Amino acid sequence: MAAAGPALATNLNLSLQSGGSNVVTVLPGANVPYSVMGVLSDAASDGLAAFSIDVSFTGGPLAAADAPSGPPMVSFDRPAGLTNPAGFGGTVLTGVLVQVGGAQNTIRNVFAPYPNGNVVTGVAQLGQALALVSGHLTAPATAGSYTLNASNLVANVIQTGQNGIPFWRVDKALPGTVVPLTVIVGPLKPRK
Repeated sequence: MAAAGPALATNLNLSLQSGGSNVVTVLPGANVPYSVMGVLSDAASDGLAAFSIDVSFTGGPLAAADAPSGPPMVSFDRPAGLTNPAGFGGTVLTGVLVQVGGAQNTIRNVFAPYPNGNVVTGVAQLGQALALVSGHLTAPATAGSYTLNASNLVANVIQTGQNGIPFWRVDKALPGTVVPLTVIVGPLKPRK
């Protein structure tokens, strides 16, 4: 008899975008909105349970990312979910955002003030890319090409067929592909 091999892990793939594109051209000093889009590599789970990433920009320091404003991402933010002490938008550490993201209430907490939300299944399933994080960066004053990138991904997915009793079981998701955002800063055009 042969023993069964280990199951293949689900990957969380990320694409950093501005206006739906991985390349954006802006003027020096422009305020550039960005999103970190996420999608799972397969349908072997019931969706994303938790994630944390670091975000860096070669063109300068970043401010904390925005707090989620609508479903399903509000389930990953306090009080419904759980985040690092600085919040969903991450901790600013020498201009880099550390531990951006959060976790749903898969432990079914009822004692502490948070997490206190209901778990949402199907988040970032295969073929359903979702803006996990949104924020803004300031383009450098110097013309050139700069990169916004994500690293240090940690994520969990909900095991299939769960009903959350007594809690939601999760599996580790592995880092998948990461497509950075290229910010091309153009020179100011002379006035006529």
